[in-house]
Amino acid sequence: MPLVQLTQTSLAYGHVPLLDHVDLVIEPGQRIGLIGRNGTGKSSLLRVIAGVAAADDGKVWRAPDLELASVAREPDLDPARTVFESVAEGLGRATRLLVEYHEVTHALTAAPDDAALMKRLH
Repeated sequence: MPLVQLTQTSLAYGHVPLLDHVDLVIEPGQRIGLIGRNGTGKSSLLRVIAGVAAADDGKVWRAPDLELASVAREPDLDPARTVFESVAEGLGRATRLLVEYHEVTHALTAAPDDAALMKRLH
């Protein structure tokens, strides 16, 4: 069963067609790369697949339990956070656990025999 299926999907901005009756099937385990010049519809295709943008025509089907995530081209980052914390934020409830693990493992590089840090890590 596919994860995503586009059938005769079209999308245009003004008179410029970005997707012209596209057929696409993404199966579990597939890896796909999008390559093209700026303005050719790569981001638009991803927005249609994610359901953020609606296609002008055709059918877009996503598996009912499919979870999609994306990273904005120019994310709005909190300057008080590190890059690691900002990326980890995308993990939802697991964010705090990963950030704490990261902090403890880095602290252990400076003090590998620290019993309190080892206990915290476990």
